[in-house]
Amino acid sequence: MFKNNKTKVLVIVVLAVIIIMLFNSCRDEMDKVDMTKLSVSSLTAAVHDAIGKEASDDKDSIIQAKIVDGTDAVLELNGPLAISESKYKKQLLEATENIIRNLQDTTEEMESVKIIWYTSFTDDYGEASNEKVMTLKFYSETIDEIDFDNYFDSENLETVSDYYWVDPIID
Repeated sequence: MFKNNKTKVLVIVVLAVIIIMLFNSCRDEMDKVDMTKLSVSSLTAAVHDAIGKEASDDKDSIIQAKIVDGTDAVLELNGPLAISESKYKKQLLEATENIIRNLQDTTEEMESVKIIWYTSFTDDYGEASNEKVMTLKFYSETIDEIDFDNYFDSENLETVSDYYWVDPIID
């Protein structure tokens, strides 16, 4: 594919620059939004910083971000591209942890956050569908109790969340 090592190095450098620019654009979004205020903008910035703007299959990472009754955040998200089937659940839990970390400053205005993960499946006939695979809910008190600065294993979110459901297909 590549004719010499210089071409390989150039491709790697270009890819690295693109990745850094994408990361910085997401970080800039959080810097521009007041993360202490509960808003669709703060929810969007928290998600984009944690998992990026695009999920698998070039879909937006956010299906819907909304606030219900003024204090309850609901995030419906497209899951990232699976590294492997056996690690997909862990991947979603790690992404959830990063989102929750980003929302820590919002807990004074937010009573709860519900994160619903979807992923794409293709059946034996080649028909694609987007299916719910995981739901977690956290009350603000629960988020405040989690010590993210100490070693925290994202797999513990299964037990510390106030509500947890996972589709057996990824469990």
